[in-house]
Amino acid sequence: MSINDKTRKILWAKAGNQCAICKQKLVLDLGEKNTVVGEECHIISPMPNGPRHLKIEKYNEYENLILLCSVHHKLVDDNEETFTEGALKTLKRNHELNIGKKNAVNAGEIILLTRATTTRELVRCLHEAMAFSTDYPIERKEDYDLFAEFIGLVNDSDVLNDFDEFTIMKYFENPFNEILKKGYYVLIGRVAECGKYKLDTAFAYIVTKEEFERNSFST
Repeated sequence: MSINDKTRKILWAKAGNQCAICKQKLVLDLGEKNTVVGEECHIISPMPNGPRHLKIEKYNEYENLILLCSVHHKLVDDNEETFTEGALKTLKRNHELNIGKKNAVNAGEIILLTRATTTRELVRCLHEAMAFSTDYPIERKEDYDLFAEFIGLVNDSDVLNDFDEFTIMKYFENPFNEILKKGYYVLIGRVAECGKYKLDTAFAYIVTKEEFERNSFST
């Protein structure tokens, strides 16, 4: 089974048309022609003798794909001891976080972020979004596992669109409440046709109380 169109759009949009390692642009405009130099790479290979092969349910889902240039695709697959599954997922996550921040600025739009105090507010913001921009307090390393859990759920939330709202709220309940319990704020927002690829984008940022008070966020 091949990569479907929706997965492909999300992968390219979140990567910002850049290799996750060298940041090279992957669609080059050479006058009248556009040349694609990017490759949609499997983190876990579907081939039994391929790099990092494991038996998983779906190989062509967004979670198992990373966008790379041809040079780094070859490098990653030839050095699987260095580029493990975990290392590649971290590379991908960090790259997409940075792209999300840049897209929010480069879009030239005012993005109204409001404080979410309930999972219902969060779920309604994320519902049927085509892309997601997330961020967290990078200096709070002691809570990285919690941040990663929450951001992972946000980035995967598009697969929940067929469920009812109450089911999706339960999905987010534990990490969301733990974030609030630890004194962080969750800021949310939504922009239609955001960024170069004009995708309906949901924003979900974890911030400290100090950062919230330093900036002009809506309550």
